[in-house]
Amino acid sequence: VAVGSNFTASSSDTDRTTMEKDVSPFDSDSDEDKAKTVKWYAQGYDKGSQHRDLRYGTMTLDPQLDISKTPDYLSFDVYAVGNTGDGVLSTNYLYLTLVDSNEKQMGCDANGTKSYLNTMLSGSVVMKNNQWVTVKLQLNKMPGYSDFDLTKLSKILIGDDYERTVYFRNFVFTAKPVHRNFIRKRFCGQSGRDLHSFVQI
Repeated sequence: VAVGSNFTASSSDTDRTTMEKDVSPFDSDSDEDKAKTVKWYAQGYDKGSQHRDLRYGTMTLDPQLDISKTPDYLSFDVYAVGNTGDGVLSTNYLYLTLVDSNEKQMGCDANGTKSYLNTMLSGSVVMKNNQWVTVKLQLNKMPGYSDFDLTKLSKILIGDDYERTVYFRNFVFTAKPVHRNFIRKRFCGQSGRDLHSFVQI
């Protein structure tokens, strides 16, 4: 299930954080790609993530999304602008929280505990500046997963502890692949030779 462009973007009640939709790092991007993209920026370094509530950017989904049939993974693309002296964007300081229609949270701020994306990755990811990188999260690693209403995802909150400009797009929820079992059946063909076929069970 893809979020696509079905959302609005907003920032917290401070002029130090901005969250804009329809803005991408490249003017050459198509209008379709721009419509799926958000640009996040926050001033200053938030040591210990003490002011996370003021740094979050919000994607409000319209309509709400039912991810109950794709409840295993969330992948999205990240583009971190790297200027001279900037370090590489790290999942150790990047955070994301999902919110359902009842304001229950799943992710980096659920259950009153602060965490980061590095604790909920599916596999490994090599972050780089000035290029798109795909991040994949495992939803059942997220705090708050068991109490979350997967049928009514209403918001995606994203932010980082460091001052920098980061673009996000292509938020997609997926399910684990289904492994089907097959048995081999043996039968005799018209020529008298043994033939085999595989039947799903």
